[in-house]
Amino acid sequence: MEVEMTQVLQRHMLHADNLNKLDESSMQLEDEDSLCALLSKELEDKTREISHINGEELDGLSLDELMKLERQVERGQNKIRRAKGEKLRKEIVNLKGKEVQMAKENEALKAKMNDVSKENISLLQLAQTTEFDTSVPSPTPISWLPQQNTMISNNFLTLG
Repeated sequence: MEVEMTQVLQRHMLHADNLNKLDESSMQLEDEDSLCALLSKELEDKTREISHINGEELDGLSLDELMKLERQVERGQNKIRRAKGEKLRKEIVNLKGKEVQMAKENEALKAKMNDVSKENISLLQLAQTTEFDTSVPSPTPISWLPQQNTMISNNFLTLG
């Protein structure tokens, strides 16, 4: 009998523990449901605000709400203009730096062109002076090139 009583008590305690766990689970579900409802409401409100900012669904707004919305949009535009201006200033600084770099490269290329032009003029002058210089020996025939026969090269074709 004592064993039966112990078993009954254990079952009762197990049943009570299960009920407590069930209550905890249902409370967690209720908390999650209320959080879900709260988040859904917040999403709906934010979606409506975005629509208003985009100029949609304005008919239901009061004059005060419209003025508040207008100030909010103006603040947003000012922030956008400042960010845009800053990006443009940075881009201008970057482009001016590139301009300076390219000007330096251009000057270096001009200097090289002047050097090459001076070399070409010097070579041209040297070639002209050697053309008229009779002290320069005539070229010697190159042994591996075929020699011209002067008899053949002096023959002319006469048409009659």
